[in-house]
Amino acid sequence: MRTGRAGLPRKAALLAAAVASIVATGAVADYDVPRYAVAIESDVVYGLGAVQNGARAIPLLLDLYEPLDTTEPARPMVVLVHGGGFQAGSKTMSQFVGWARHLATRGYVVASIDYRIATQHPPADPAYSFRGDGRDAAAHAGHVDTKRAIRWARAFAVARGIDPSRIFVGGGSAGAVHALAGLSDEDEFLTDFPGQPVSGANHPGFSSRVAGIVDFWGGFFGDYVDAGDPALLIVHGTLDPSYDFFEFAVPLALTAEAFGVPLEFHPLPGLGHAAWGVPIDGLSAFDLSVRFLHPLATRDGGALSEAVGP
Repeated sequence: MRTGRAGLPRKAALLAAAVASIVATGAVADYDVPRYAVAIESDVVYGLGAVQNGARAIPLLLDLYEPLDTTEPARPMVVLVHGGGFQAGSKTMSQFVGWARHLATRGYVVASIDYRIATQHPPADPAYSFRGDGRDAAAHAGHVDTKRAIRWARAFAVARGIDPSRIFVGGGSAGAVHALAGLSDEDEFLTDFPGQPVSGANHPGFSSRVAGIVDFWGGFFGDYVDAGDPALLIVHGTLDPSYDFFEFAVPLALTAEAFGVPLEFHPLPGLGHAAWGVPIDGLSAFDLSVRFLHPLATRDGGALSEAVGP
């Protein structure tokens, strides 16, 4: 694989100056060493989701990774969202099990979620289009379910020892697209279609706002960016055949920069999709997420606590 600047497409070279201005660097501190044993609770119900075109509802499940013997009464939390092209994958995929453990050993509570996919035929919002290739309904459902998981975390914050001001979301591939729904307003992706009531099982009244988003080779949602949105980590191969770098990553990064959204952007020259094993700024993808999250997780969350509600 080509990894140098010479391997960049011509368009990437033209954008190099803009990209360079929004790449952040730093050093891992404090949370780079695993400190905790981890307890895993599998198949926790976080909500209900309609399938078979609305004919029935199924429980939405997550696996909860909790660090043991921490001294914090309320810990930061990360909601992780697996990939799979909106039609496959699960919370037990090896990359996401490894990522969840990596974060939990460093003191984060982690909820790795399953969400509705195309083979389950979730109801479609006729006004929503992702790519227009038959996966629009599943893409929309995944956005909705990711925000449901965030609301679940806030609803059970006291019971689970979670700090509601330090909830983050991250994903890879399609899961990163869903994670970026954290940029949308509270009333967006609340239900499967307009006018649908919110089931009590999906925790209406709790905020789906997050304090930071990790986007590994996903993208989209540039139209949803506003000033005051959560910090973004974007990592994307310049030759990604699944989510084109110039369609998904660059517009999102440049829009975030224009609105003053805190941003760390890592183009991966000459690389394709899902480059899990490639060092990024000298770090693994897991450690890069730790470095990005650490200053957000240790920041005073008082102002954010007021903003996110219950």
